[in-house]
Amino acid sequence: MGRVVGPTLGLGLLLVALWLILSGHFEPLLLAIGAFSVGGVVALCLRLGIVDREGLPFHLAPRLMVYWLTLAVKIIRDNISVAYTIVRPKGRIEPGLVTISPELTTDLGRAIYANAITLTPGTYTLSIDHGSLLVHGLSKAVAQSEKSDEAWREVPEA
Repeated sequence: MGRVVGPTLGLGLLLVALWLILSGHFEPLLLAIGAFSVGGVVALCLRLGIVDREGLPFHLAPRLMVYWLTLAVKIIRDNISVAYTIVRPKGRIEPGLVTISPELTTDLGRAIYANAITLTPGTYTLSIDHGSLLVHGLSKAVAQSEKSDEAWREVPEA
């Protein structure tokens, strides 16, 4: 029971903030209805056993900010690279497949990394099999850069 106190409070506070932002009303009756609704949802979640650190990873927030910044820089850099490849295509467009095996321990981490690869221009994650990612690149160099990229170190894992 002690392991769900933090996530339960976090869920309650998150739902209260969402209620206040979305409703925009602060009349006593509506606040009481909101408190009753939030309490009911939190109680239901506790009863279903879905309140845990993995479901509400508030502890990952600092790493998530660093990850988003790293991802934004990578997207901008790869956007410029793909634009240059399109403008001057001489021998640069050679699609290729590369298998990447990032040192990530959770399925969530691998899914986040696969989505990040797909978000960056010029690359696309085709499949995830037993911890390995099959990545298609606009060119073999782009696909190889994903293989040697150390961005997976920034992926937040639960």
